[in-house]
Amino acid sequence: MPALDAKDLAGHHVFTRNIQAAAALIAIGARLRPQLPVTATRAKDRPEDVIFWFENGEIECGGVKRTAAPWLGLFTCPWSDFDLGLEHPAAFLKAAGENRTILVQAVKSAQSRPFRVVQRGNRVAVLGPDMTEPNIRRILSA
Repeated sequence: MPALDAKDLAGHHVFTRNIQAAAALIAIGARLRPQLPVTATRAKDRPEDVIFWFENGEIECGGVKRTAAPWLGLFTCPWSDFDLGLEHPAAFLKAAGENRTILVQAVKSAQSRPFRVVQRGNRVAVLGPDMTEPNIRRILSA
């Protein structure tokens, strides 16, 4: 990862490792910094670490003006700290990001433990991943 320069330390740039928060910032008009907007590091004992860098300029979304840092805070804070109300456009971005996480976890779970669908004539059986062999035989023989 490149070393932080004085401008970064002075608050001219904002960074996040959260891809959902980065996507939300881009959606409301945040500008990626011109040099090295995305950096990645690799270590043998850890997964790749990706960082998204933004300019900390003022952004208006839903009639509210804030710099990128407070917007980033809203996209990564718990809902109890979200101070704009659930009808604000930023709330929809935050919720969409969280829903994506839940759906990705569901897909990964379904891929690792798939259901089987068996059709015999006009009957269809859905066999769960935890079904025992005796139960599978009983369902298929009925």
